[in-house]
Amino acid sequence: MNNPASELEEITGILTGLFASRDVRGLADDALLQTTGALERLSRRLGALQVTVAAEVDHRSRPELGTDGLAATKGCRNSTELLERITLAASET
Repeated sequence: MNNPASELEEITGILTGLFASRDVRGLADDALLQTTGALERLSRRLGALQVTVAAEVDHRSRPELGTDGLAATKGCRNSTELLERITLAASET
C-alpha cells in the first residue's frame, strides 16, 4: 500500500483553502445546511479512519513485541504515548 500521508495533507490544504476564502455567514440557508451535513459525514468518516489507524498502531506496539514493537522503536513506552506524540494530543491526567 502506498503512503496516503501526502494525499491527506493535500486534502487538509484544500479544506483549509476552501473555508479561508469563504465566509459561512454569507451562505444561503440551504447551502449552510448542506455544508453542515457534508462536514458531519466527513467527520464521521475521518473518525472511523482514526480509530482504524490507532488500532493498527496499538497492534504493532503490543507488549509481546518488546523492543521490536512500533512504540518502542520510536522511543515510547506504549501506543498511547506514541499516538499522543504523533497527534500532539494532550495526555489525560
